[in-house]
This record gives sequence, structure tokens and C-alpha cells, in this order.
Amino acid sequence: MDNAMAMKAKLMDGGRGPAGRISADACARLYQQHGARLFRLAYWVLLGDRQAAARLLHGAFARCVSAASAEDSAERLGHQWEGLSVRALREVAPAGKVDHDAAAVNVAALEPEPRLAFLLHDASGYSLDRCAELLQVPPDACRRLLFAARLQLCQSGGLWRDAPAA
Repeated sequence: MDNAMAMKAKLMDGGRGPAGRISADACARLYQQHGARLFRLAYWVLLGDRQAAARLLHGAFARCVSAASAEDSAERLGHQWEGLSVRALREVAPAGKVDHDAAAVNVAALEPEPRLAFLLHDASGYSLDRCAELLQVPPDACRRLLFAARLQLCQSGGLWRDAPAA
């Protein structure tokens, strides 16, 4: 049984979680609100490894929900899950290239920190402040990471399959 299913089974008690836990419905809403966006991010950071992305997100989700209380707001839980996911991605982000299409190769060629900043901000739509918070760096440092990523992407032909050679 995977972590998310085990957590859901643990939390189900007539639609309400045990004392001090959030309900199964709240878990489902949290996953629906943030799961797809976080999966896309993990998929890109992990260079197209769907299983690794799912494992990472399920583990972060389980840690988030197990530490939650009934008083936690949905927004707070979403931020916690995002933070746990990004920290886990920072630890496991591979370096180097993969043999995908041109966009994936160019993004994969980025160093892990600028790649994560680029994927959080430009690909996933997080604000600069939220991106900096998730990366645990000041906004100016996040801006520099984004600049470095964008510059390298422009120099490598960008994100377009048939970009002309510089």
C-alpha cells in the first residue's frame, strides 16, 4: 500500500480524522488543489521519471498530513506540502542531461538550483517571493538563479525544438 493510501486509510473515521488529525475529505481536497502542480514540477526536476516523482510527492504528502492538526488551514497545509516537496527535490535533483526532446535536454542541462528556480517560477507559476521562500533563499538570490537559468536556456537554444544555433 503506498503512503497516500495508507494515510487516507489511517485518517478515515466516518469522514472525520482521529483527534488532532485532519479529515479524509480535507486530505483529498489538499491533494486535488496541489497535487497536479507539484507532480509537474517533480516530473521536470526528476527529468521525466514519473515513478520517482510520484514517490517523492506521496512521501512529502504523508509527512505533511501526519504532522497536521485539525486547526491547520488548507492554505497552511498547501504551503507545508510545497515546502516539503521542494526540499526533497533539492536533495535528489539529478545533474546532467537526458535524451529527451530539446526542451527537456536544455532544462536538464541547468544546474539543480537554477533549474528548480526556473521550474518553480517560470514553468509552474509560483511568485518570485513564494519561489524564494520555497528555495529558502532571499528574493534577490532567487532572481539571480532565475537570471542564470534563463541566460543558459537562451544560450543553449531555449525551450524550442528547432531553435537556430547561436
